[in-house]
Amino acid sequence: MRKKMIHLKVIFSIGIFIAICNTEIHATNFLYVREKSGTQTAISLSTIKKLTFPSGNLMLTKTDGSTSSFALTGLRSFNFTSSGTTDVKVTTSQLIRSLTLYPNPVVNDIQINYESSSAGQLQLEIIDLQGRLQIKELINIQAGTNSNSISVANLQNGIYVCRMINANKSESVKFIKN
Repeated sequence: MRKKMIHLKVIFSIGIFIAICNTEIHATNFLYVREKSGTQTAISLSTIKKLTFPSGNLMLTKTDGSTSSFALTGLRSFNFTSSGTTDVKVTTSQLIRSLTLYPNPVVNDIQINYESSSAGQLQLEIIDLQGRLQIKELINIQAGTNSNSISVANLQNGIYVCRMINANKSESVKFIKN
């Protein structure tokens, strides 16, 4: 049961990571929960505020405050899908290229390096795997090589996504905070 719980958490984390990183899909992303009884529930990812696994259950807290609970032992499967598209992928902005972070894992400050085809402004976001915004900064960039240092010392240990956004396009990289 413990191995199944860990496996389920990993699958949900991957699905949430894909949903966070994917800003170019123009269709609706869903979490489908299939129970052993044959019941299937479709939940739009945009309505999910939080996913937790208390006491052998899958607990969904929605943005409207309502909750849904599923016993893990009663689940046949669950998956993340995107209707209207054939694949889910992380998109890369034309403005940002070669996004790298170091050190990874990081303790205090993370160095962010990237190439830009033109000058402008980008929004930098650090997001945890539950989709919560932890850091948000507006960055002025120049054409060519750019470098920024961001303090992550106040973040709890865990896996995070660094997302750089220009208009409606983004590039994302995962990192580990120790």
